[in-house]
Amino acid sequence: MTDVSSILLTCLVVFVVKSNGDTAPSTCASRTSVIDKNSFRGSALETKLNECADLYMQYSYVYHEIYYYFRRDDVALENIGDEFREFFFNEIRMAELVRDFIDDRGGCVSIPAIPAPPNIDWCVDESLLYAINATTEICGCLNTASDLARTADDQSALEFIGRMAMERVGINKKMGRHYKSGVRALTDFDEWIFQILNDWNIPGQDGTG
Repeated sequence: MTDVSSILLTCLVVFVVKSNGDTAPSTCASRTSVIDKNSFRGSALETKLNECADLYMQYSYVYHEIYYYFRRDDVALENIGDEFREFFFNEIRMAELVRDFIDDRGGCVSIPAIPAPPNIDWCVDESLLYAINATTEICGCLNTASDLARTADDQSALEFIGRMAMERVGINKKMGRHYKSGVRALTDFDEWIFQILNDWNIPGQDGTG
């Protein structure tokens, strides 16, 4: 069996997400106990997983905007729009899974404000490349979380993050297929997307653990 503690995700593209500096509401805001032996609560790992959940939610809103753009009667690309509708719901589910894990571990779930989508005219290739890069950024967040979990010897978190990472691989493969078949035939596309997935080095893919 592959040792999930060996997870290493190396992301190709990372967007810079700026914080507005506001303090996010938290499920722990009203807790006053001074006796707390839960090493997960207040840890760097808890903070990073909250950041990952926030990224899922941020991009879900952008995907919702893209969905409604493509279903406009002057755009009429409902098929690709329906895919972004699916991505929208999927990202919300993933955010909920991360927050449920934090809560189940006795941690504090932060619920920050979600920035408004960019409100631009999307083209198909631009929207798909945006989604691929957004998924890769989430992968980078999971990578950092896995490093923190490994440092804390938190096997439960490592297993959870490994499952979330594998889900990201599936999403990016699906987006890549849409980009290749529905937008343009790039001779080097297969090599490019393979290199992205190979660089991630998801556990179980190379026989190492």
